[in-house]
Amino acid sequence: MKKSNDIFDVLSSTASGARMLLETIIEDYGAQDFLQCVFFGLNEADQERFLEATAQKAGAR
Repeated sequence: MKKSNDIFDVLSSTASGARMLLETIIEDYGAQDFLQCVFFGLNEADQERFLEATAQKAGAR
């Protein structure tokens, strides 16, 4: 049986694997709880940069 670290390394090594991992975490914890854990650990400049990029992708800007 593979160790959790091995599985994480395999999944996080590709964009599609990382998306599956993130989607699974979000399904289990909920989007807001997950994002609050990650997003608010970032410095303010990175938070602003991600919000701007996301708003552009969503067509809100």
